[in-house]
Amino acid sequence: MKRYLKYTAAAVSAVTMAASSVPAFAAQVIVNDGSQKAEETVETEETADDTVTEQAVVDTETVETAEAAETTETVADTAAEETVGYSTLKGTITAVTVNEDSTARITFQSEERGEIIFNEASDCMVIIDGAVKTLADLKEGMTATIVMDDFAPMTMSLPPQTSGAIAIVVDGETPTTTVVEKFNDELVGGDVKLIIDETVQILDIRGTRQILTADNIKGHKAIVVYGASTKSIPAQTTPYLVVILDNAEETTETTDTTETTETRDADETADTVLPLRATLEEMGYTIEWTSNDAPIVITKDDVNLSVSIDSDTVVVDGDMAYQLSSDVTIVDGVTYIPADLVEHLN
Repeated sequence: MKRYLKYTAAAVSAVTMAASSVPAFAAQVIVNDGSQKAEETVETEETADDTVTEQAVVDTETVETAEAAETTETVADTAAEETVGYSTLKGTITAVTVNEDSTARITFQSEERGEIIFNEASDCMVIIDGAVKTLADLKEGMTATIVMDDFAPMTMSLPPQTSGAIAIVVDGETPTTTVVEKFNDELVGGDVKLIIDETVQILDIRGTRQILTADNIKGHKAIVVYGASTKSIPAQTTPYLVVILDNAEETTETTDTTETTETRDADETADTVLPLRATLEEMGYTIEWTSNDAPIVITKDDVNLSVSIDSDTVVVDGDMAYQLSSDVTIVDGVTYIPADLVEHLN
């Protein structure tokens, strides 16, 4: 009986302990479950925050990239607008060969691009000591600055060859700088501002003898040869020489298509003078022009004659001459000949 009561008491004690442990276990489960959910919720919110942050970084980088691209495009556009289309190459003439037709082969060792061979016609302007010369005046060993058309074709050979020289400016005893810039109405270009006085020589690219002033430079591209300049930005200088690059072309087109009462009477002139180059090249003649101070040579087959500016004389084959009805003249950069010269050629 005592054993039975002992076992019964033990069973009751076990049941009581089991019963008392269940709520504790359940409570522990609930607590753990809630804690895990809370931790999962916190982790989820942190992950969401990280995602938002990363997205913000991506968006910021995208905006910065777009802004950088726009800035690059703007700079590129600005650079394109400011490009004048000409480059200056400084160096030494290492060889010169002048042909019978007044063309020349010039080997030039440039500081910027190495050796280049220029095959140039007689219309390439040569400036020596501030005066317009010819290709025949170029000598081996001369240091010079060559103004080159950026869009002129150039061979892939070594050395490369081109006919893109617009002007060759030979260095004199006084150190000079040669630049090509486009000038606004204040005579400000990319790097220099021009101060024009009566000492400045102003020409167009053909070297034609006409009166040009500071107003002719405004809005145009020009070669500028200068010495001393200020240290301001832009540098200010009174140049030795200014050669207007696009003014002659513009005035030529205007003169060819429009009669100007300022220089001549329209009705009278149309019957007495004609533009030399346009008229004679249409007839198949070749025109060789070097400068205003040199004769203009006109050739075709066995015909060889020359005329000079401000002269009414035609020289045939170098020794025979006859007189025209009026002088050969220049108006707005265009050379005009009397109509009777054309009659003689016909």
